[in-house]
Amino acid sequence: RRQRVKLVLTTTGFAAAGTGEDAATLWDELDCPVLQMVCSSGSRNTWRESSVGLGPRDLGMQVVLPELDGRLLGRVVSFKEAQQRHPQLDCPLFRYTPVAERLTWCARWARAWLQLAATPAARRRLAIVLANYPTRNSHLANGVGLDTPASVAACLGWLAAAGYGVAGELPRDGDQLIHKLTTGRSNDPRSLPLAPMAHLPLPAYEAWFSRLPAPARQAVLERWGPPDQDDHLEAEGFAVHGCRFGAVVVLIQPSRGYERDPQLSYHSPDLPPTHHYLATYHWLQAVHRADGVIHFGKHGNLEWLPGKGVGLSSSCFPDLALGPLPHLYPFIVNDPGEGAQAKRRSQALILDHLTPPLARAGLHGQEAVLEQRLDEYWQALQLGSSRAPRLRRELDALLAALHLDGEGDLDQRLEQADGYLCELKEAQIRTGLHRYGVAPEPRQRLELLLALARCPRGDQPGLTQAMAMDLGLALDPWSSEESAALSRQDRQRLNLPATARCAGDATALLEDWALALLE
Repeated sequence: RRQRVKLVLTTTGFAAAGTGEDAATLWDELDCPVLQMVCSSGSRNTWRESSVGLGPRDLGMQVVLPELDGRLLGRVVSFKEAQQRHPQLDCPLFRYTPVAERLTWCARWARAWLQLAATPAARRRLAIVLANYPTRNSHLANGVGLDTPASVAACLGWLAAAGYGVAGELPRDGDQLIHKLTTGRSNDPRSLPLAPMAHLPLPAYEAWFSRLPAPARQAVLERWGPPDQDDHLEAEGFAVHGCRFGAVVVLIQPSRGYERDPQLSYHSPDLPPTHHYLATYHWLQAVHRADGVIHFGKHGNLEWLPGKGVGLSSSCFPDLALGPLPHLYPFIVNDPGEGAQAKRRSQALILDHLTPPLARAGLHGQEAVLEQRLDEYWQALQLGSSRAPRLRRELDALLAALHLDGEGDLDQRLEQADGYLCELKEAQIRTGLHRYGVAPEPRQRLELLLALARCPRGDQPGLTQAMAMDLGLALDPWSSEESAALSRQDRQRLNLPATARCAGDATALLEDWALALLE
């Protein structure tokens, strides 16, 4: 009888699925967390002394390839050690030696995932952590490409509808969430007079801090001094910033440090976190007793804390700050590099979200007026119209108003302006921010699909390139300069008016046709 598998712990390297395959793998059929443990082919001493952690062979076979299956990366649980030299074979004999402490970490991590699945929704306790860099309220919940406040507000509603123990008045939108967060203490120095959400008492923190591995503890003490002298320590203990909604708390991620230039500390490879930082993460585990953590939006600073690049030890700060908790991370889909950092250094399950909708910039305001007047002027010249001198004077004034009155005579400047407008209106821009779980509007979806479809892939042309080839055009809508002159032959093939002078005019027409095809 087939048993229901709830979790898989594996040390198998490589990937179950081949590149580009759509067939379901064993992991798809099991439909449960697959936790990857690493059996390093190197020695423990080499790993201990390395800031990188794992070598290229282990990284490729036991980290990168398993990620293709969606496996969650745990810790290094054994090392390949030379035991003795064989007298007859005249070569060393190797043996994999387990690391009890790292095995225990993986066992606790697996148990946490199983406990999360087994706990009824009403009893699950979650912590949602919001990035805040720079540490001003104006930069609170600033996930890249994501309307993080609106997304978190919606997420709270989804959790309530799913039966989670969400209590209190939930924010209806992102503005209300930010208002709730900023009516209490935050990282912003101007909020210091306000009350924080909670405190972690100093004795509780000191008891935990004293049990940290000596190298990590010493690094914090050397940089920040003892806990009882921390600048963020108050009579009640270390302040925890955020707001509570029953069993779910929304926390503001603490700052990395106090230095005068915070930008230097954000990705610093060797600046240890402050006592206040560590106290916040200890609070969510020891006091809030979170069953899982959600860092919402790219990206916070946990995965950038000092420690090994991959294959973390117990002295690495992401490891000791977060512990073996299930970690979910909504993250923008077009930055897999930094997403890998979160997967490899904070055992994150990445939940990809779309980029903001993309569209062509188009022309607006005075730029749109300038394009219209240019078309009228070229047409007037061709027809010998008496309007041409008046339009010429008007164009001269428009160029000056738009600060496009560069070098050369007016005719040269008009040619330059025409090319500039072609490039400007075809520029790709994002239109707003993505909201997690919300599909773009139909028109935005079409523009996004066009932005993706027009990109060539290897030997395959993009959509507008293929259309240009079918029409026998000389221009390449992907690589030709928008301001380049449009050939008479291409203009005739596209049935464009004589006022269409730039390659950008032809590209715009092809993209309009492509949108119609996508519809």
